[in-house]
Amino acid sequence: MKNRVFPSFFLSLLLAGSPINAGAASSADVVFYGATAAGVMGAIQAHRSGLKTVVISPSERIGGMTTGGLGATDFGSKTSVSGLAKEFYQRIYETYLEPSRWVHETRDEFVVRHPDTVSEDLKMQWFFEPKVALEVLEKMLAETGVEVWKGVDLAEGGVLKSGNIITGLRLSDGRELQGKMFVDTSYEGDLMAAAGVPYVTGREANSEFHEELNGIRVNDRKKTGSISPFIIPGDRSSGLLPLVEGKRPGADGEGDHRVQAYNYRMCLTDAEVNRRPVEKPANYDPKLYELAARWILAHPKATLGKSLFKLTPMPNRKTDSNNQGPFSTDFVGM
Repeated sequence: MKNRVFPSFFLSLLLAGSPINAGAASSADVVFYGATAAGVMGAIQAHRSGLKTVVISPSERIGGMTTGGLGATDFGSKTSVSGLAKEFYQRIYETYLEPSRWVHETRDEFVVRHPDTVSEDLKMQWFFEPKVALEVLEKMLAETGVEVWKGVDLAEGGVLKSGNIITGLRLSDGRELQGKMFVDTSYEGDLMAAAGVPYVTGREANSEFHEELNGIRVNDRKKTGSISPFIIPGDRSSGLLPLVEGKRPGADGEGDHRVQAYNYRMCLTDAEVNRRPVEKPANYDPKLYELAARWILAHPKATLGKSLFKLTPMPNRKTDSNNQGPFSTDFVGM
């Protein structure tokens, strides 16, 4: 997350909106900026509540992380999931009851591979393929009659205001959209930043809110092992490898300007007929991956799926691949 926006502004935006396309009217009761899962669900609920709503989607693909590879749901109490979220997971469940959905394994083979895949008593399925999540969200939108403006974002200086109140948006394709209320459902607060809402970036110090796990957290050797950071292992004069910081960033618990590491959340498979090869890029530089190579050499018993990254099973022998440790799928330091 790049921008941490003041909570009071979020409180002023707690209404939802729904989508529209090029031929639709240029005004709405509620406008949502960002077709993340939150934006889509807000649009559906607003439409069901009788509000004229619009969703602006800078991406051509709606659904955000939910349709982009994060198919393993994090939850606490499954029975506490209600409303549109419950409807979504029940639709996922119903979709996977169709035998035609199972190409590389059967449903019975899948549901036993992880204890949290399916709740048969609730008729809800928690793990799913990105394309199925996209299909379900698109169908829910289509049933309400709402439309999405896809592939369009804010023009420069595109937030139209009367005093401190947003009255409309001017978009990158030249259209303008007026609204009574605007909701920022982007991941990084793009609309709020463009509207001039104050924000900060970085990590707070522990002392700011009397907490213990904020700010700088430096990995110790229990996590990283004794891996040389130098181009020639053990030779300080050879210089540091790429991505290695030359000095300690600060004391644990201090604040700084840094933001959360980006994570590559990939959908992988061990079904050979459904694979696309991972090809060597034209500009491949092995030094960028030398730290990971040294970690592997230092842990000869490590396995890819258990030590380097987490592989949560998705339907049809796919995975939700997630970070696990400092040498994994988080792009630490960048």
